[in-house]
Amino acid sequence: MTPGKFSPVISELPWGYIPAGVVTTEITPDADGWYYAPGQVVAIAGDHQIKKAASGDHVLGHLTNGLHNHDISVLSTNDRVNVALFAGRRVDTVIASAALTAGTEVVIGYDGKASAYNPAVTGAVSDATATISLPAGPHGIVWRGGSANDEIEVIIY
Repeated sequence: MTPGKFSPVISELPWGYIPAGVVTTEITPDADGWYYAPGQVVAIAGDHQIKKAASGDHVLGHLTNGLHNHDISVLSTNDRVNVALFAGRRVDTVIASAALTAGTEVVIGYDGKASAYNPAVTGAVSDATATISLPAGPHGIVWRGGSANDEIEVIIY
């Protein structure tokens, strides 16, 4: 990369894991004392935040470390875990073509904007103004959402 040239890459994930906050509501330790156990399968719950995966969730990965009640008495928004991603090797900033929330799979068009991935639509995404031809997807999943024309963060597959 040339000095001074803009790069959309926020972080490379060479080991395939990403730090994340945890959902703190309605989480009690299991019989062994784990709020979140190492190896727990997780899904995106919000911006930079994960939750225990449930049926129907888009699974993000599994935890490389956990949170135990011997280490912390009550979960807080400052508690972090590392998620070993099942797919994704970097996080990029992308412009949203419409409002997108964390956990939404996206395709990135030739104009550089992210649109929600719809497997029923092959090769095109329609919005209020036009039908835009897109490369096959999905290309990633939203890690931090935003409104139309905002910069969002996408974990690129």
